Amino acid sequence: MSSAAALLTISVALLALLTFSNAQPFRAQCVFTPTTDYGKALNIRGHLSFYAATLGDITGNLGTAEYAISINDFGDMTNMKTGESAGSRFIGAGSSSHGCPPSPERRAGDLGNWPAKDGVIDASQNVSLVELVDEQYSIVGLSAVLYAKPDNCSDPTIPDSNRLAVCVIGIANSDNNPSLNANPSLASAVAVLQPTTNCDASCSGTVWILATSQVKSSPLPPALRLCCESHILNSDLGVQVVASVAGLKAGAKHGFHIHQYGDLSLNDGTSAGAHWNPNGRNHELPGTNPRHVGDLGNIQSFDAHTGLGWYNFTDANIPNVYSLLGRSVVVHADVDHGSGAGCDQAGTAGKRLLIGVIGVANTATLPPAQVPITVDNKYENLPCVTSPSPAPKPPTEDNSGLKTGLAIGWVLVGVLALVVIPGMIAYYWLKIRPGAGGGEFYRSV
Repeated sequence: MSSAAALLTISVALLALLTFSNAQPFRAQCVFTPTTDYGKALNIRGHLSFYAATLGDITGNLGTAEYAISINDFGDMTNMKTGESAGSRFIGAGSSSHGCPPSPERRAGDLGNWPAKDGVIDASQNVSLVELVDEQYSIVGLSAVLYAKPDNCSDPTIPDSNRLAVCVIGIANSDNNPSLNANPSLASAVAVLQPTTNCDASCSGTVWILATSQVKSSPLPPALRLCCESHILNSDLGVQVVASVAGLKAGAKHGFHIHQYGDLSLNDGTSAGAHWNPNGRNHELPGTNPRHVGDLGNIQSFDAHTGLGWYNFTDANIPNVYSLLGRSVVVHADVDHGSGAGCDQAGTAGKRLLIGVIGVANTATLPPAQVPITVDNKYENLPCVTSPSPAPKPPTEDNSGLKTGLAIGWVLVGVLALVVIPGMIAYYWLKIRPGAGGGEFYRSV
């Protein structure tokens, strides 16, 4: 455990309305969502911020009382009726005993009790055992839970009180943030999507993120066949991403990406930052490499019976599940145009409709056994600017009638020259001229 992270300052804001302070840089944070059974009636809102070495404050609309806060095993908000999908309290670098700070004999997730006065919690605590940058004990991607009652710090037999609010601890949008590590053995993660101000309450969804592998069997060399039957090779195929989203327009295409920060401090989703792009690649659609790790293409397949949009793609471009913890998943208003002409590094996908922080999935949280529709994973680059149309030609007069008249006139002239005039001359010569046999024109006297 690093000495810099051995003592962590935690700042919490629990307000009737969201308020955020960027006065001091912080490394991780989460925005609370009230549970429907216990917290919604209290109109609980707010955020919890984790600082490396700075002071913070706690505010909230909670009357005059003490409230327990903890860090729990899973960053899973799939059950927001009671908040139980967040799991049990995180042991981490602590012991299995229940306790309260500053005692080191406690679970790392036991953050103690936070006093409220006149509806506002205003406090800060330095807490040991809590790690941000640590491969084994990082709290990024786990959850923070606010309880209805204080903890009994000396009696571990007393059960936890009801959960008022839960949030997933994400990577904060801060220039001072270091690279964060997490447990490389993680097999699954989940993000529960919530609407931004660009979408109404009908917008919701869940994203499941799963490690995939393939077991292959191949014969061993003859010298080893007496002792062994086969040689087993495990081969990573990539990371499977499955999403189910409500509130989108059926038949439309919506950009779908992993973004750099799990920061929900701005309610339009822009605090999530740009696409997750650790290798400095250019934006592309799936099927083209290299590209951003966060480039997932579009949600473009819809169930005609339910109206839900579905996504299902196994992406070898994502190195592993744990590298995504604490980041966010975003659904955009417009199609991801890929690298089409005039497009930006987000595929010119428009505003952010839904967003969710990626957390460790509860072991009981599984994606659907089978996606109910066939998902279209074919993508094409589209221009973001259209080429100007050629200028229309000026209108021209229709001279076809005149041309026809002239042609007929020339035909008549030809007939006159070749038939009529020679005929008249011949007639004159044979019939009319004096002495011709056609008749007399002079009377003899």
